[in-house]
Amino acid sequence: MKNVLLFVLLFSSAFIAIGHEEELDKTPTFIENTGQWNSTVLFKAELEGATLYFEPNAFHYQFIQRANFHAGNVPDNTDTKGHNFKASFIGSNEHVEIEKQGRSYFYHNYFIGSEKEKWRDHVYLYEQIRYKNLYTGIDLLLYKKDGFLKYDYCIAPGNSVGQIEVSYDGVEKPLLKDGQLIIQHQLGDLIEEKPYAYQFINGIETEVICHYQLSKEGTLSFEFPNSYDKGIELIIDPRLIFSTYSGSKSNNFGETATYDKDGNAYMGGITEGSGYDTTLGAFQTFYAGGDWDVSISKFNPTGDSLLYSTFLGGSGNETVHSLVVDTNLNLYALGATGSSNFPFTTGAHDSSFQVSFQFQTDIGVTFSNGSDIFVSKFNSDGSSLIGSTYFGGDGLDGINPNPGGGNIYNGLNSNYGDSHRGEIVVDSMGFCYIGTTTTSTDLSVLKGGYNGGQDGLIVKFGSDLDTVIWSKYIGGTGRDAIYSLKVIDSNKVLIGGGTTSYDDFPTTTGSYQSSSIQDRSVTIEEADGFIAIISPNGDNIEKCTFISTPNYDQVYFIEFDRFNNIYGYGQSEGGDFPILRAPLANSTAGQFIIKLDKNLDSLEFSTTFGDGQSNGTLNISPTAFLVDKCQNIYTAGWGGSIRAQERLKRLTNNSQPIACPRRKA
Repeated sequence: MKNVLLFVLLFSSAFIAIGHEEELDKTPTFIENTGQWNSTVLFKAELEGATLYFEPNAFHYQFIQRANFHAGNVPDNTDTKGHNFKASFIGSNEHVEIEKQGRSYFYHNYFIGSEKEKWRDHVYLYEQIRYKNLYTGIDLLLYKKDGFLKYDYCIAPGNSVGQIEVSYDGVEKPLLKDGQLIIQHQLGDLIEEKPYAYQFINGIETEVICHYQLSKEGTLSFEFPNSYDKGIELIIDPRLIFSTYSGSKSNNFGETATYDKDGNAYMGGITEGSGYDTTLGAFQTFYAGGDWDVSISKFNPTGDSLLYSTFLGGSGNETVHSLVVDTNLNLYALGATGSSNFPFTTGAHDSSFQVSFQFQTDIGVTFSNGSDIFVSKFNSDGSSLIGSTYFGGDGLDGINPNPGGGNIYNGLNSNYGDSHRGEIVVDSMGFCYIGTTTTSTDLSVLKGGYNGGQDGLIVKFGSDLDTVIWSKYIGGTGRDAIYSLKVIDSNKVLIGGGTTSYDDFPTTTGSYQSSSIQDRSVTIEEADGFIAIISPNGDNIEKCTFISTPNYDQVYFIEFDRFNNIYGYGQSEGGDFPILRAPLANSTAGQFIIKLDKNLDSLEFSTTFGDGQSNGTLNISPTAFLVDKCQNIYTAGWGGSIRAQERLKRLTNNSQPIACPRRKA
């Protein structure tokens, strides 16, 4: 997971109309369909627990209740419940003109599927949309007020309000109670409160008494017992709210972040969507791993303005593990895909998906046909895929699989989200490198063979991802994973990660720890950390050392300073990690920082940090690491319940800050 910066964005909205004295919001809400969705859809709005598609003559509601797979929660019921229904405007004009107002300064890009003609860029959002002449002389205006979405009917002078008739399909016949319209669905009630209608008479807003009425068939219309002045515009303002609603908004997981030379920030994650479902009515399905696509957002240097959001994926699921931006402001992304139609570019190194076997990661993402690595390169405004390729074989690629499955945490999968690690970097010549993991035995690896169990993997690509310069398996007969990668002096490759290959991992003689001291008697999988230097052409492991105690250890991030000293950031359980030249170290804590010389021969300093409530308690899952030009060290992570269940002790950070030491090396 890429270092330096992480943004967590929480989006929340409801569908409710309120009084007229509040100010209109300037929040772009309505996403225009320029070809990225079903042609029936004009605009789309994401709401709290639902998605609303605006069609030429209807509103299409999709309510979803999903299982929560976020950290610390193991759902008892993983079924997905939902209800799709439609409000159709009976007898409305066949060809409706849409007027858009308040275009967003940011935009969306959609690279969904391998059919390039369906990719769309610079898709804008709008503050208001108006259906012009939905009925003759009647407009329908949609906007936000005081943070909530709402709509108005605007009836021009001399036109009949009796034209408005709304039918509801996919639900039982609506009910009228105390002047309110109640639409019952599987997840609760949608209530339209007693309507408020008004006219401006002599410049004064004047209420007009208005009621709903329902036909025997359940068709909605409006009645005016005291009539109204038909020579003046009439506004009908339905109050629409969610009531007793138990749905959930789309799941989102932030997974990685990076920055560019201008200080702009990039956030990468996955978002779970429902897609446009034309089947109306209630449904309940077994959770099959969701519908996850990659989402990447770019923010200005202060983080207060979104510049663009790009969506990337296919018909299967995707996860994104690392981002990096080159000197030309092109953005590279590394992740895993289960889609046979993932968007690839002409001339890509590999344009075909390799089917393997089903696997579900600990955050609930299922790869039904296995996973391949994807690497994608975007231009500076995110609107074009410069390069995009698969890299995979007969096993799981780009995913660090847990042999115990799901939420069993030990060994190489000791933290929530450890399945989704790896790193991508770009060197000064524009070559792209990835460090990740694989269980595929038949990859087109150019340097060495598969070692067994699970191997770390390094791949060096050409700048546009059309060629592989070299690739290499790293490991022994156990399970091995690369989490972090850097390009150091003379284009050597520095890697760090975890291994269970205690007896045959390819360490080198004379390194800091050429042998593992792991306790082999434990009955659960533990791990050792490692750091290695690979020759520029990938032929040789020049230096390699364990980072090992008798208990669990892993190196999650590696860095280097301007003198080529090498640093590692990771976890060590049991309180046995060595402390050197670190007077403020907490010897009973479970997170460590080490500094080694440039040849990995000797330890320069090491320290541990955390709450130290017991020997080597793990309470921070590492997420970022940086050594600056002045050799200051920065770490970041998240804590609390970083595993979804106990292994040795429940993980906690009750007395430990999330942002950890800033230390001068």
